[in-house]
Amino acid sequence: SLRKVGKDITVLLICITVFLSYLPEAGQYSSFFLYLKQVIDFSASNLAAFIAVVGILSIIAQTVFLSILMRSIGNKNTVLLGLGFQMLQLAWYGFGSQPWMMWAAGAVAAMSSITFPAVSALVSKNADSDQQGVVMHFIVELDDLVHVH
Repeated sequence: SLRKVGKDITVLLICITVFLSYLPEAGQYSSFFLYLKQVIDFSASNLAAFIAVVGILSIIAQTVFLSILMRSIGNKNTVLLGLGFQMLQLAWYGFGSQPWMMWAAGAVAAMSSITFPAVSALVSKNADSDQQGVVMHFIVELDDLVHVH
């Protein structure tokens, strides 16, 4: 059944996009909190607050903004916007040198959390009904693959 998925060019492109978007994210997750603590000089309480705030903002992004964006600009453009937010937050983290910059980049990171749900919706619309489970499983496996250290 995975061969059938590979024959659908749209679904294949979605899977490749997911894989390429997960690669920098995996690197970020493995070292980001150490970076905040040792380079940006976040205290343990600042780090905990940062994680909590970005988590709450991600929930808001995925519940409020995602539905608005999906209705107004469509699935594909919402995925592209989410990927744009991801690029911006990774660049901001990379070039930022002050604590306030990390907090602002965290807000952008929260907005980038719309990408995976938007991809899921796009797969749901583009994959054949008998292939949706296989494609979603493949996407989750790609996530697992890039997060192996």
